[in-house]
Amino acid sequence: MTLMSVLSLAIRLPGDENGAPVWLPIDAKFPMEHYERLTAAQESGDSTAVEAAMKILETQLKRCAKDICEKYINPPKTTDFALLFLPSEGLYAEAIRRVGLVQNVQRDCRVTFVGPTTLAALLNSLQMGFRTLAIQKRFKRSLESAGDSENRVRKIR
Repeated sequence: MTLMSVLSLAIRLPGDENGAPVWLPIDAKFPMEHYERLTAAQESGDSTAVEAAMKILETQLKRCAKDICEKYINPPKTTDFALLFLPSEGLYAEAIRRVGLVQNVQRDCRVTFVGPTTLAALLNSLQMGFRTLAIQKRFKRSLESAGDSENRVRKIR
């Protein structure tokens, strides 16, 4: 196994009733050089180089998403999707600007692109969702316990 085939990060999420966790795979190894080539071509004003760099960037994003799907998505041990962290907002903007790219990668590979800001927002949303779920479970148990107590009191009378 090479260094580049190791997952960058996995977030432990609450799992099934038995307490087994589910892991959310996050890969953060997308090479910035493809984006840097694109920005250099844009700065030089060379439209042919810009077009070529855009195609290479899109191809690399698809290839990376496919690799993530094949290597790291493994339900029920993992979520049925993974995240590809793009380390700059500019790179993230270029990725989502490509017509159909995000939708195709999500549909075909079950990989979602995230940038620094969107990763933070997504993780906060997940955390709030799981907190809400935990509160609902505790509330339900409290109601059940109160119902049991009420039934016991009725039997005593």
